[in-house]
Amino acid sequence: MRMEEIRNMLTAAVMVGAVAGVIGAVPLLDLCNVCCLWIIAGGFAASYIYGRGKTIEPADGAIIGVLFGLVYGIVVTVMGLLVTTSLKMLTAGAGGLFSEQIDFFGVQIGEPLRTLMLAFFNILLGMVFGAFGGALATTTTKEDVRKPRLRK
Repeated sequence: MRMEEIRNMLTAAVMVGAVAGVIGAVPLLDLCNVCCLWIIAGGFAASYIYGRGKTIEPADGAIIGVLFGLVYGIVVTVMGLLVTTSLKMLTAGAGGLFSEQIDFFGVQIGEPLRTLMLAFFNILLGMVFGAFGGALATTTTKEDVRKPRLRK
């Protein structure tokens, strides 16, 4: 792969990943993310933007989707943390933000560990479903190579 192609892949993935990450962090819009639909659509959009006007292979679409998912996972985690922290400060004041303990399968974990686990799952799900969406987009960008039929 040439450096220009890699740069174009990264550009498409970062553009769509940042927008989808911000949308995914908004509390009411996040409810619309049924079965990771935003993530699949984001991988699809990133791959489609990269493949405009040319035929790309499903593997390249999946790579773009994985890059999108990585960006999406990071952005949605950071923005989600900012939104959650802002809402906690507005509703309960700033005291004791990170002293809250959460029961996770019988184990008490703190807020920082919960945030790291959330980041891991956001990135993992983003990469898996983004790759699916990216590969799916390649089916729409392929040119029809069938020969036209001659009428008799």
